[in-house]
Amino acid sequence: MLDKFEHQVDPENKLPPEERARRAEHARKAHFKRLALKSAQARRRRSVVNSRLAEIDGGDAA
Repeated sequence: MLDKFEHQVDPENKLPPEERARRAEHARKAHFKRLALKSAQARRRRSVVNSRLAEIDGGDAA
């Protein structure tokens, strides 16, 4: 998978291997941080929806 990021940061293969690897690692970390953020946002949205549904269900029972 690191190859994907290496190609992304240096598509023409012009950088020295050390620099390409460093940039690829930064790109990989950024990719996974974006995934983690999207996951947290989705969990937060689900939590809000579920709490609102619980309020509605609780109100009908009263």
